Amino acid sequence: MKSVFLFLLLMLMVLPIVVACQSDVTDPVIDPIDDTDPIDNTDPIDNTDPNDNTDPNDDIDDIPVRTGIAGLSFTSDVTALEGTWNVVKVYVSGSVFDAVSDAITLNITLDLDPYELVDGEAYTHNKVYNLTGIMTFGVDEINTTLSADDVTNYRGTAMWDSFVMGKVVDDGEFYEQPGPAIITFRDVDDYGLFFNLVAGITANIDTTNKHLIIGMNGDGQLLVGYSSVHLERPSVEGDWEYCLIFDKE
Repeated sequence: MKSVFLFLLLMLMVLPIVVACQSDVTDPVIDPIDDTDPIDNTDPIDNTDPNDNTDPNDDIDDIPVRTGIAGLSFTSDVTALEGTWNVVKVYVSGSVFDAVSDAITLNITLDLDPYELVDGEAYTHNKVYNLTGIMTFGVDEINTTLSADDVTNYRGTAMWDSFVMGKVVDDGEFYEQPGPAIITFRDVDDYGLFFNLVAGITANIDTTNKHLIIGMNGDGQLLVGYSSVHLERPSVEGDWEYCLIFDKE
């Protein structure tokens, strides 16, 4: 009887220890399944046509190209620009207006630089022409407005590197500078070109742009005007916002 009592007492002492040990056992943490292939080197499908040489930034088809009286020539000779020119027409938004006789005269001179460094990296020198244009007005009301501020003319300059079709040639030779250039006029940004007095144009047109395009059309007339398309993409002929058309004296 005594031995049974001792056995029961021993069991009562061991049972709490066994329960405590079992309560400390935790279930293992199961990570979520990762379906990602760590060695997936699959390239995206390229549907590009290897024979397609189209420049995605080339939107020439969207640019309206002018022909005729307002069409710029990209092959005209730089020396043909020199001389005295009188305005005969004004082109605005697709319409051509007759200019008042002698309303604007543009005298262009060329200055020959016989040894201009045209390519510093290759140390190449060419003979180049720099252009100066003096614009005067033959309308009394315009001259009265300008003279109030001691302005007698608009002076413009186009350096050799503003000829957008320019090309470096062999050292010592004449730099190729056909076609149009970008000419910058002084004072025009303050007064504009007085289209109402020059050609009777009453539309509200901003003609205070001092960076203008100068060139020739296919008939040998001088063109001076503003074209945002041409200024942004100089080697592409775009339509004019406005353009003065001159005959040579």
